[in-house]
Amino acid sequence: MENLFGTDGIRGRVILDECSDEEALQRIVEGRELTPQLMQLLGESLGRTLPEDGQGDTIVIGWDERPDNHTLASWLT
Repeated sequence: MENLFGTDGIRGRVILDECSDEEALQRIVEGRELTPQLMQLLGESLGRTLPEDGQGDTIVIGWDERPDNHTLASWLT
């Protein structure tokens, strides 16, 4: 599987269609399409890999004003 995170984060075209977990993963790998379901999976996965309390428990979400960023961030958090 290819690396999803580049030096500037995850890049791709935003697609706001509802889809299954499996389809969200397929869409990012095959078409570089970012879906709300992918963002939810990403947030859950990162949350499970955080260190224990008090050991670097801060996550930074990069932001700009591109269309649909607000929607994607709301699914991530």
